Amino acid sequence: MGAILAIFVAVASSLTAPSVAVNDPAITAGRVEVLMFRTPLTSFVATSRTPRGVDMALVWTTDQCSAPFVGSTGRSFDFTAACLRHDFGYRNYKMLDQRFNCPQRPTNGTCADGTWSYGRWWKASNRARLDTQFKKDLFGHCASRPAWDRPTCRAWATTFHAAVRAFGGP
Repeated sequence: MGAILAIFVAVASSLTAPSVAVNDPAITAGRVEVLMFRTPLTSFVATSRTPRGVDMALVWTTDQCSAPFVGSTGRSFDFTAACLRHDFGYRNYKMLDQRFNCPQRPTNGTCADGTWSYGRWWKASNRARLDTQFKKDLFGHCASRPAWDRPTCRAWATTFHAAVRAFGGP
């Protein structure tokens, strides 16, 4: 009887769970926009730890701050959260183009020739927006540091921002 009840609960749950249109580019892109530009950084980090619904269709991988000699943290800064959101933005705008930018998208999500093109989402203007948000997040962290650490933190933030502008991609 317990097994039958468990099956019944599983079926009922799946029927009442909200359906998420992860194949709808407007919904997916809209969620990326909200998480990138309208969600406080602390809330973004919390969401990244337990994504649900449409958020599970997004790319959450990160290399944190890929600054080879400095890393994500130092005495005057910890840019881990800012780098997490910045990676999220870059990876998801690229994913949107990959998933939704083919003239006729086959069921496996890639273009017929196995490639994908930059354009609709991953473009210079959106990259600039992502990098500007990154700078805001970096400087927001610096504002939370003790007063004596802020100048050094802001110098590092400026360096990190300049590096992503110079080397962050197309």
